[in-house]
Amino acid sequence: MVAVIPILFGVMGWIVNIFPWVMMGGWLVGMADPSGRWTATRVLNAVTLPFIRMTSGMLPRIGQLDISPLLVFLLSYVVSFLLGALYRTWF
Repeated sequence: MVAVIPILFGVMGWIVNIFPWVMMGGWLVGMADPSGRWTATRVLNAVTLPFIRMTSGMLPRIGQLDISPLLVFLLSYVVSFLLGALYRTWF
């Protein structure tokens, strides 16, 4: 059972570290396909938009610019740091 915990920390850390890249990919694909007809656009939106919607009301808009994805980026890095620190204290 003890060997499973480091694997879980590794998988969680990998997911949290790759999430900002998935968000950037979704942004780039969304720029190329604004109508959302491509499968890649729909998949990336299905993965990233729930997190962006959770944070969209936390920060005020700057004109027409929504900076809530920036909060998701920062939170993913904080969670990644906390997972690493937690792993280092346990193992």
